[in-house]
Amino acid sequence: MMQRAVLACVIGWAFLAGSAAAGDLQVGAGMRIITPDPLLPVTGGFGPPAPAHEKQGDLAARAVVFRRGDVSVVIV
Repeated sequence: MMQRAVLACVIGWAFLAGSAAAGDLQVGAGMRIITPDPLLPVTGGFGPPAPAHEKQGDLAARAVVFRRGDVSVVIV
């Protein structure tokens, strides 16, 4: 997991380093729980969707944003 974060930072930095826009580098990160309430039907495979009766954990999204001048790179 840490390797992915480092790789994401390197990719973002490489993209922004080539930017011609002047300005300081700004970096931000965040995480949000995105589990739907009520739970959505489970789909996939053959047949009609089946209703979900229980939640086994939360669904989360994480993002990091790199910004320099008017150029932004977001990794979700």
